Order: sequence, then C-alpha cells, then structure tokens
Amino acid sequence: MFQGVRQGSILYILRKGESPTLTKAQVLSVSNPYAPTNQNPQNIFSQASVVDIQVSLGGENTTYKEMPALGEIVTCADGTVLSDNPEMMLNEVKNLHRTSQQIVDSAPHHESLLPVYESFYDILDPNLAKEREKDKRLTFLENKVSGMEGTLTDIHKLLLSNLKQSNEPIKEK
Repeated sequence: MFQGVRQGSILYILRKGESPTLTKAQVLSVSNPYAPTNQNPQNIFSQASVVDIQVSLGGENTTYKEMPALGEIVTCADGTVLSDNPEMMLNEVKNLHRTSQQIVDSAPHHESLLPVYESFYDILDPNLAKEREKDKRLTFLENKVSGMEGTLTDIHKLLLSNLKQSNEPIKEK
C-alpha cells in the first residue's frame, strides 16, 4: 500500500504508450495521508486518504500527487502505472503483453477481411467501384509505359553502340 511506502523503498513506474518503459525509482519521501483536494465534502463515504510520493528517477526528483493511501497499484491520467509491489506490476505487464499478443495473432484474420470490406464499397457506392477500376487501369498503363521506356532506352543504347562500331575505320591485317 502506498501509505506503507518509506524513504528508500522502490517504486515501479510503467509508462505505457508507443515505446513502453519500466523503471525503478527510489522513494525520497512520503507525505502523511490526507483527504484529496477534488473530494466532495458532502459525501462522507468518499473519505479515502491519499499520499504524495517523491521519488528520484534518473537523477531527477518527481512527485506523484494524491496516490490512494490504501492502493497498491494506480494508473495516472497520463497512463503511467505506479506500484510498490513487483507482483502487481508483473500482472500489469502480463496483461499488456497478452493484449499485444492477441492483436498480433489476429492480424492475419483482419488482413483477410480487407478485401471483403472493399467489396462492400462496390455494393454500397458504385461510383467508388468505378474509381477503383480506373485507378487499377491507370496503374497498369503506367507500368506498361515504364516497361516500354526501359526497352526504348535499351534499343537506343544498342543503336548507338552499332553506329560507333560502323563508323570505326577498318583495320588491315
């Protein structure tokens, strides 16, 4: 629990996102439990205490405000996950890993669905189907012209080399 964290303890910090990172930070200080600032004073059931935890992370001091005093793991608004319990953090990492694995495993299925969805466009919007057919024909023609251009370049080089050879004086033996 965050209220049990003491100076010198380790806090695990998982930053989710494009390139997730997991770091260990050393706790510098923990405030005494207090009532959160955004709490409704009329609601006596929301009297959950919070603490502020200051850590040293990469040579810099960072303070995490209003961590639930009785919590063991918390996800901040920016997606950062904090815990002093390595088992809780391990479960969080396993969940992230499982989710990513499920996405990777489902990729072939979703790739196979793309042509099906494109065929739906043809049914729902015939003009879109005509445009796609025009694009296919244009790409085909561009590829043919490109191939012909290469062939013409080869013919041009061959003609030039033949002309150079025919203009050379004949050597007697």
